[in-house]
Amino acid sequence: MKLKSLTLENFAKYDKISVNFDENITYLIGPNGSGKSTLGLEGLWFVMQGIAEKAQKGNNPIIGERFRFIGEKTAFAKGEAVFFDEKTKHEITATRHMTKDAQKLTFFAPPGVNLDQQWLNDIFNIFLISPQAFIDLTSKEQAQALNIDTSTYDKKIADLKADLTILNRELKAFGSPVAPEKAERIDVMVMQSEKLAEQEKIREKQTVIDAKNKALKDKYDSDCKDIEEETDKFNSEQDERQEFINTANDLLNSLTEMGYNGTDVQKWIDTLPMPLAKKVDEEENPVYDYPKEPEYLPAADQSKITEIDKKILDSSHTNEKALAYKTYLETLAKKIKKEGEIDTNKTAQKNAEMDRISYLKSCQLPWDNLTIDEEGRLMLDGRPLKKEYWSKGELLKRVPIIMASTMKRDSDEKEYASKLKYVYLEEFNLLDIENQAIVTEYLVKEGFQLVIEYVGEKEVTDKNCIVLQGMQIVNPKPVEDKKPEEKKPNLLF
Repeated sequence: MKLKSLTLENFAKYDKISVNFDENITYLIGPNGSGKSTLGLEGLWFVMQGIAEKAQKGNNPIIGERFRFIGEKTAFAKGEAVFFDEKTKHEITATRHMTKDAQKLTFFAPPGVNLDQQWLNDIFNIFLISPQAFIDLTSKEQAQALNIDTSTYDKKIADLKADLTILNRELKAFGSPVAPEKAERIDVMVMQSEKLAEQEKIREKQTVIDAKNKALKDKYDSDCKDIEEETDKFNSEQDERQEFINTANDLLNSLTEMGYNGTDVQKWIDTLPMPLAKKVDEEENPVYDYPKEPEYLPAADQSKITEIDKKILDSSHTNEKALAYKTYLETLAKKIKKEGEIDTNKTAQKNAEMDRISYLKSCQLPWDNLTIDEEGRLMLDGRPLKKEYWSKGELLKRVPIIMASTMKRDSDEKEYASKLKYVYLEEFNLLDIENQAIVTEYLVKEGFQLVIEYVGEKEVTDKNCIVLQGMQIVNPKPVEDKKPEEKKPNLLF
């Protein structure tokens, strides 16, 4: 789609102006303030997007108060643009009528061709027809204006990198596990059960032993009791006999003292009945020895319990080593798994970066050193396309080529919405002759229509020129009829 002609009435400082544009290159020549950009850029922008005090959904109007763009001759401003669709060979006219309170857009097109504001939005992007407007955008907005959006890839890569940071931190926490002595865990419960069973056996054995030892003890105690009883009986008898003897001696002594013959008295005493106790000489004194205490049966053998207890005690140490070995294996497995997750993450990052590279290649950027960084910003040699990093001439040389490559890529999105291949080059004088030729030859070769702003007062030799002076054309050319009789307005709003 190219611009064939443009007419402005009572717009800005123009009373009325109509111009035809060459399909390849048209020079707008005039001193500063002569109305070049008002005609070649703002006038076309006014027709296609209108004027509003704030941005509107679906289009990108000139931001401003309408009355400031309406001249003094009438209460309205009018603009009319005639387009030529190179694909369908149709000629289409768009007319905008604006008062300070409202604006209306009218289309004239061949029968059956239905157009609306969305059609204008689809073919027109102010940032892709004006290099200066493109330069004024932020680097991120420049990428968006080129319809290049790497945010999906950038977010995926950023998320993967954030995950990798966490994974590396977790891997570092594992350190370098050192293998301890290998040991198998011992089931203490099994040994405890074995111990309980052995204790039950010992209790049963001990019950039998205790019963036998009790029988031995009972017999021993009984024998000792019998000895004690016999001893007590003998001693009692001996005490009675001695008491009788003592009494008899006392009687003998008393009778002797009274004058009785001691021999006769002794004989009389001897005739007295004696106690049953037998007189026993000291040599014949019986000795009643207690029986020897029996040898009792020993307690049941506890050695097996001791052995099991030792095993249980030893198992505690063994199980500590087994636990340490198990923990080592678990830690090693987790570390290996984490290393696998890191490898997977790195592979995913490489794949995401390759996908991003493939996407950028599909965007057909003109140079390998022109790319989109991780922040979604357009960068050339790692620098933003801004005046802080590049000369004005370098920007004017490169930006139109970048814009052209994007429009070329998008031109086949919709057959009816072929992009407006119109580029307005401001301050073209800043480029030297060689770079002027590079830019114009490249863009024309790619099928773009150029309107070149050139500061001066005379026509450029062998060029299609429109010379402006004081908001007037000083070398007017007739404007072709843009409204054949068969054309009728097919949409008003």
